[in-house]
Amino acid sequence: MAKLNTKSLVEGALLLALFLVLSILPFFIPALIPALILIPLPIVIITYRQSIKVAVMVVVLSFFALTIMLGNPIYPTLVTVLGGIPGIVLGYTIKRKKAVTTLLATTISFVAAIILVLNIFALFFDVNLVEVTLDRQLSALESFGSLVEGVLPQVETDPTDPDIEDFKERIYLSIQMIFPALIVIVSTVAGYVNLTVSKLTLVRLGYKVESLPPFAKWRFGDWVLWTFVATLLISIARLGNIAVLHINDNVHQIVLLMVLIQGLSLTYWYLSKYIKYTFLKAIILGLIALHPLTAQFVIMFGTLDFIINFRRL
Repeated sequence: MAKLNTKSLVEGALLLALFLVLSILPFFIPALIPALILIPLPIVIITYRQSIKVAVMVVVLSFFALTIMLGNPIYPTLVTVLGGIPGIVLGYTIKRKKAVTTLLATTISFVAAIILVLNIFALFFDVNLVEVTLDRQLSALESFGSLVEGVLPQVETDPTDPDIEDFKERIYLSIQMIFPALIVIVSTVAGYVNLTVSKLTLVRLGYKVESLPPFAKWRFGDWVLWTFVATLLISIARLGNIAVLHINDNVHQIVLLMVLIQGLSLTYWYLSKYIKYTFLKAIILGLIALHPLTAQFVIMFGTLDFIINFRRL
């Protein structure tokens, strides 16, 4: 306990307060729910500046504080696990000054935290978060369909039509099949966002933190291309049993994201030749990635980049 001096305790208390604020605001203001992606940030800072011991104390104290404030442990469990595990891992690995390794470790920690949350909710709260999430996704699709029907009355359909019910069931099963891949994809995005924001925060505090390579120079190993092609062929030919196809579909979604990222990196590299403003390039890249047609072209360019290596990286 000698290392837990007054400075550590004061800083831990301040970051505990910040963690509580970041946790409690989305609970009462649903519009701020996306901000939960940054919930590990206070834990990252305390781990980096102090120690894992102090970080664990902050996480435990925040769980009890939130439980007392809200009257039940359900939401506190969610935020402390999703904020605590990745936050400690990210803070610790940033000290190792290996940015790429840090991103990988943080992604894995997010995956582990999500799996742990799913199991805790199923075992102790009798809540299947997977089913809840899938039901909400299906409800969102149905709401979108209702919106389209409101704009285009001529496409109105009978909701009890067997074909409509079959379509809903297929959508539900499709999302269910690739749910593990979605967890990895969401974890990767969350890891990247937290690594970027943590780096900016620590640099502002006077620390030197190793950066990831510039986005224009991102390029994955050739194994991504061969995995992408193999999973695509297996999916088309329907090789293997249901379990094999399930695993194949999830791996395919993950490598598809990697190919898309490489294609976006290549696109960003080309844009940099003509546009000097980073913000403008980011907006253009976002619009390209969000449109299904242009995203398909980006995936094609990303695939070709593995073969031709346009940037000579």
